[in-house]
Amino acid sequence: MREGGFILSLDAVFALLLTTMLVAAAVKLAPPILGYQEHGYERLSRFASDALLCLERRGALSEAIGMLARRVPLPENAKLILRENLRSLLPSYLQFRLDIGLPPHLQAKLKTEKLTVYPDDSPAWPGAFENLEEVAACTRVTVDFVILENLRILAWVDENDENIFLDNIHNLRPNWIFIRTNDETYFRSLISQLNENTPHVVFLPDVDNSFALATRLALERGNRNGWYGVVGGGATMLNNNTPEFQRIFAARLRTSRTQTQDILIVDNTHYLTENFQVGENIPYLDTMPQYRYEPQRRLGRPVYVLAQSYWTPKPPRRRDNSAILAKDSLTEISPGVYRRERATLFNTHFVESATQGVGENQWLTLAIRALEWSSRKKPEFEPVTLYVWRGPHA
Repeated sequence: MREGGFILSLDAVFALLLTTMLVAAAVKLAPPILGYQEHGYERLSRFASDALLCLERRGALSEAIGMLARRVPLPENAKLILRENLRSLLPSYLQFRLDIGLPPHLQAKLKTEKLTVYPDDSPAWPGAFENLEEVAACTRVTVDFVILENLRILAWVDENDENIFLDNIHNLRPNWIFIRTNDETYFRSLISQLNENTPHVVFLPDVDNSFALATRLALERGNRNGWYGVVGGGATMLNNNTPEFQRIFAARLRTSRTQTQDILIVDNTHYLTENFQVGENIPYLDTMPQYRYEPQRRLGRPVYVLAQSYWTPKPPRRRDNSAILAKDSLTEISPGVYRRERATLFNTHFVESATQGVGENQWLTLAIRALEWSSRKKPEFEPVTLYVWRGPHA
């Protein structure tokens, strides 16, 4: 009988042992290589996302964009702010490139489509960036460029406080065009027809006189046709509580004066109030009256109550007071032809409050937002992109 077998020799043992070690080493080494491929880019992406978020939360992005928008002092100063903040946020072994898109009017002034920030001003960075093999990016959009180019505002000015308030807006929005008047004939000529001189928005912060019927009808017609929006406040409705103004603002005056209290934001989902928190108080000068308006939502005119105040005719009774109303509706001016009419109504003398140092920044923000939104001009948000990669200096 023939039998076969295997003789286990010392050489065979060593061969098996070596093979086993090689296989184990290969298995052990494989995960870290795959781990870097899988997680290295993800970690870069998190660095980019976190750094851009911190840049926004610190206010550095808004500060730099404000410098660009006002061109004060120079774009180089905006770059310096962004560069120093990014360098402090990112590890030293990471490099970066930040691109901020510019709206058309700034592109023309700054002679570039975007502001680009590298770790320093070395001319070698663009070439090095083009040759990168691994780079992570994070993109957001910014609303800090909500500066509408050549927005024409027709403002009715009765008092010097209103001139001061408009000057303060102009400092923040230097490319806006303000037409100030208290001449009703001239005022009516600008709102009565659509041409190159027609305003984008009519601003009536505190009208102390009653407009003639022809003026009221012209204002209502221009707003209904979508030629311009209307922003009113203070005593405007008190002195013009007419059917024309009630239709413009979709509101009716109920009480001429109430007990003065601060304003409370109740809706921050609207463009006017999205910079505020629900429940946030807007300080108001305690010597100035407020008014009670009742929203009129008839005839398909949506009205949004964005802020309230309260009054107490007899304790403990308290009643809501519509402090900021925003009307936004579509009107059919001819068969199949629609126009969007917008109007914002404040129930306060916010101009006097702001110019006397009470809630100045908040009232300026609300007024600017109301003028932008009521003008129907949709501001375009600009992209902000942060690129991050591992590597040495360019």
